[in-house]
Amino acid sequence: REVDGETGARVGAVRHLVDLPIAAEDEAGRIEFLLSVHAADFAGGRLAPGDDAAALAWCTLDEMARLPLAESVLAIAREIAGRP
Repeated sequence: REVDGETGARVGAVRHLVDLPIAAEDEAGRIEFLLSVHAADFAGGRLAPGDDAAALAWCTLDEMARLPLAESVLAIAREIAGRP
């Protein structure tokens, strides 16, 4: 439901990968929230960015490596793809 609302994608075979504690920016040592990362199979839908994003795109790992992403995002994408 969350994916559909934010991207228009329908997904199936959802599987949990990892929980990442995200530190607070204003207080050292405090965890602001826990980001739960999942992988899923694309099952269709009309893709469009939600109201909190400027764009939505399918990217290869090489394309992702050239984007200003947190290293953990790229590492998780590589894990999903089964590449080091």
